[in-house]
Amino acid sequence: MTSFTGFGPKALAFFEALKFHQDKAWFEENRGLYESDVLEPMVALVDDLTATFAARKIPLRGAGKRSVFRLNRDVRFSMDKSPYKTHVSGLLALRGGTETLDAPAALYVQLGTESFVGAGV
Repeated sequence: MTSFTGFGPKALAFFEALKFHQDKAWFEENRGLYESDVLEPMVALVDDLTATFAARKIPLRGAGKRSVFRLNRDVRFSMDKSPYKTHVSGLLALRGGTETLDAPAALYVQLGTESFVGAGV
């Protein structure tokens, strides 16, 4: 388990470029950057938040990479057929700590061209 030290210096620039390069060839050329500056730090953030919450007896938990949403968009019923999201997001849930949206409480973290944190019960 890697400790969260922040997102890579090129993380936001990656998402800005991805807005304009919505094709698999560009993404494959930049996959290493995505994994090192975006995905690995998000997994570390989810793991660190889970450990911090557990120490404070807050029952929200994540499951590492399983709690990070995939970058590919579901375009089946969307007017926008862009294949990639321009953000990375993770979910810590009261129940299983995966990306199931039926948990009675959750904390959602998103970083990208639009970044925010949301919580709900």
